[in-house]
Amino acid sequence: MKGLFIKDLALLKNQGKIIFIALVLSLIYLFVDVEGFSITFLALMGMLIGISTIAYDENDNGGAYLFSMPFTVKQYCIEKYLFVFGGILFGALFGYAVSIGSILLGKSGVTYASLFETFIVAIGLFGFMESFLLPLNLGFGPEKGRNIAAVIAGLILAAVFLFRSFAGNIPVPEFITKLQDVPDFVFTTVTIAGAAVMLTVSFIITNTIMRKKEF
Repeated sequence: MKGLFIKDLALLKNQGKIIFIALVLSLIYLFVDVEGFSITFLALMGMLIGISTIAYDENDNGGAYLFSMPFTVKQYCIEKYLFVFGGILFGALFGYAVSIGSILLGKSGVTYASLFETFIVAIGLFGFMESFLLPLNLGFGPEKGRNIAAVIAGLILAAVFLFRSFAGNIPVPEFITKLQDVPDFVFTTVTIAGAAVMLTVSFIITNTIMRKKEF
């Protein structure tokens, strides 16, 4: 599986310009990072860049050649999940460092505790996103996976818009209003635990799909 990590790291050379632009943009947040946005931005970029390696694996029927190598489908799936999550973690850590720099320069009024919560929630949030995007990209291919993801995102946005439009006419259950009183550390813990469960279920689904996939 070490060879798979080396392969994906080598593929990042194809994303050199995007990585460079993302890092340059992150430095701008040293002076305007009011809400720790650099953490979210770089975690998102890390996830998308990691997922982009799937397209290179399947380019020119590369999957048939790739899976002739001495590793199993399960190992490939494990490496892909770890690699993408590693991109999320690296991006979030770099963004966290930028946000701390912004605080030290006096450009951000965010507290260190709030910044750490943003860091943890970002990892959990993009862990959730990874659990959806990887099965779509690995199971249906990068192009179809992007289309399906776009349709799902559109449906979610439409649902949110409709909810906001009619929310005033819908009675809100009491337990939802009480969620506002939940301590931040509880919310953070639930987010991380939920992401871990989703990633586990996602991996099982992806591994099953990949075993049945023909190259």
